[in-house]
Formats: sequence, C-alpha cells, structure tokens
Amino acid sequence: MIRQGDVLLVRVAEMPRQVERYDNGGRCLVREGEATGHAHVIEGEVEEYRTSLDERFYAVLEGGGVLVHDEHSALTLEPGLYRLQPQAEWTPEGARWVTD
Repeated sequence: MIRQGDVLLVRVAEMPRQVERYDNGGRCLVREGEATGHAHVIEGEVEEYRTSLDERFYAVLEGGGVLVHDEHSALTLEPGLYRLQPQAEWTPEGARWVTD
C-alpha cells in the first residue's frame, strides 16, 4: 500500500469486470485537494479505468510512474496495476472521506 495525504494506492493482481477505460486527457488526477487546491497526480504513462459503483478507480502503469503533490514528497510507483481510492475515517456520525 502507498499513502500520500488523503490518498491510498493498493497494488492489486487483477481489475474487476465492472470498470471502463477513462480518458484522462494525459493527466491522471487521483484526488483534488479540497482545502488547498493542490492535487495528487500520477505522472507517467497511465491507463485509467473507473467504475460507477464508488470513488475507487484503477491505474495501469506499464513503465512505472511518480505520485506527486505540492505538499508531500513524490513517491515512485513500480510498474503494475493499482487500485486508487480516497482515505476514509470513522466519526460518531459515520464514515467520511479524509481531505487534505
């Protein structure tokens, strides 16, 4: 698992069937910072797949990549398939997405 702020990347063996290729326009935006406007972005050659079921999506990195954010150290990603999802936390009111 790889964590950067409010983002969690998990390396997985296979992709679920209910995903579709997503045209990311050449920029794999993992999560936009709601408080600062800074974004978590994967740099490199990335194929992105999304599902309508929840906020998780998948990234295929043939040659590896780098997860970058203005307020965190860059993290090197090995080639492979990753499930990307925002971090959640439990509160007395229930679960909520963590934001930077």
